[in-house]
Amino acid sequence: MSNPNNNYARKPDEISIRALLLKAWEYFLFVLKRWYIIGILIMSLGILQYRKISKVKPTYPANVQISVLPHKIEKEFKTLIQIYTRLLNSRMLMRELLLEKIDSIPEDSLLINRYLQAFHEHKPEGLDPEIPTGFQFENDTIPEFTLQEGKVFKLVLDKISTPINDYSDGFVTFGIDEKLGVIAISVSTPDPELSLKIIDILQEKTVQRIDRNTLFSPEVAYEKMSIETDSLADNYRTIYYELNRTRDTYERYLKQPDSLISEPRRKAMHNKIIRLEVEAEINKTGYLASLEQLKVSKIDMDNETVLMQLVDKTIPPIDPYQPSAKVAAVKGGIGGFALALFLIVSFKLFKDVLREVDEGGDQDDAKDEGKEKKDQDTAAGKSSVVWYRRLWLRTRSVLGKPILFIRGKLPRIRLPRLREKKNSSK
Repeated sequence: MSNPNNNYARKPDEISIRALLLKAWEYFLFVLKRWYIIGILIMSLGILQYRKISKVKPTYPANVQISVLPHKIEKEFKTLIQIYTRLLNSRMLMRELLLEKIDSIPEDSLLINRYLQAFHEHKPEGLDPEIPTGFQFENDTIPEFTLQEGKVFKLVLDKISTPINDYSDGFVTFGIDEKLGVIAISVSTPDPELSLKIIDILQEKTVQRIDRNTLFSPEVAYEKMSIETDSLADNYRTIYYELNRTRDTYERYLKQPDSLISEPRRKAMHNKIIRLEVEAEINKTGYLASLEQLKVSKIDMDNETVLMQLVDKTIPPIDPYQPSAKVAAVKGGIGGFALALFLIVSFKLFKDVLREVDEGGDQDDAKDEGKEKKDQDTAAGKSSVVWYRRLWLRTRSVLGKPILFIRGKLPRIRLPRLREKKNSSK
């Protein structure tokens, strides 16, 4: 078994802590040397945000919070609250809001006219450019609108029912807390009186809409039962009155002398009294049973009734809201710093990647070139050796024959000469 404490060979793609710290320090110095880029972006975005927010005009926000709770808490309470919010956050409610008549001078007018007037006076850039300046509605109902009024009404309806996530205003928003059952309605306009008027109308219409949609079935059943109970009560009162009147007539008739009393008439009156008593008892029983059912229906309707309580509401005077230009400049500077840091680090990473790719390519090219050169040299060396060997063999074969012939002839020529020299020396 191998010892786990033994050091293992580091893989090529691994990095040590020291190398990591050195790399981080290298990046820090690289970013620090580009301080001018960071400063330019911080100042540029900060100034842009400052100038943008400084042009935003103040608005007057208003809100109302309503707690919606049924008598009996059920599992479907979360779904019920979502249904309420969907009913409220609808274009139908916004249409009713815009067509609501408000008190104004010199005469009552639609809320949409007050809405257009407020924006034309305080914030004309908040309206659609297609809405003419100073436009007012002359008709009160949608079927009576002219072509121009219908177009302007659609533009205003889109604006008031479409929330925008910026510093725009003039739209209504609905919030919901499903756990607590709280519905929050908020609006912000350039006119404080208009904001309060919209909140008052929305609060009233919210309560009406929730009551009407929640108690529809129990209320219909209660109304039908109430009508039936009232009918039985009227019948019982009529029969009871007729019974009492017949009894009085019968008693007065019995007090007369015997000579004036007719036995058939007496029996007829007695039988009528018995019949009315039976009918009165039947109607009384039906009336009491219907009354009990009416009480049960009333209890059921009370159980279905939603408890609505005002949690919070904006009261005048409303403080204007305007975003801080200094805070916006600081946020813009932070965004510029983050952007500059991202660009510099990205450039450094791109540069390092290119360098590593170039170095790796050079090394591979060098290895490939060395290998090719070696192969070429080996092949060239082998080819040259073979060529020289062949050349040597050919040269030796050509020159070898004369040399061998000369060598074969030389002894015969030299021997006499040697002998002559020996003799002369003697």
